[in-house]
Amino acid sequence: MSSAVRKTRSFSLDPELLSEVERTKGSASASERVNHLLKYALEMESKADLFEEAARFFAAVPDERAERRAFQRAAVRSWARNEPVEAGQQTLRLVSSARRGLPD
Repeated sequence: MSSAVRKTRSFSLDPELLSEVERTKGSASASERVNHLLKYALEMESKADLFEEAARFFAAVPDERAERRAFQRAAVRSWARNEPVEAGQQTLRLVSSARRGLPD
């Protein structure tokens, strides 16, 4: 873990946490281990916040089965259009789409 500039700060740690840091630090220093753990914790916190935001967003979606099924069918059709195909088939599809004035 390298950083061009490090700032020295003092924090109090519970004895159990300090002993766990010492036990799991390996060849790294305790400071490097704490930095790694803090970065990991902040990343996990950020992901949890995003998950909660997504849950709130999708909670507003109506739970109407017909609407949900229509969306799923449209998504499957979209994915099918985007499946990789052989080069010859792709060229053929692009030419025929262009002749019809359709997007590829």
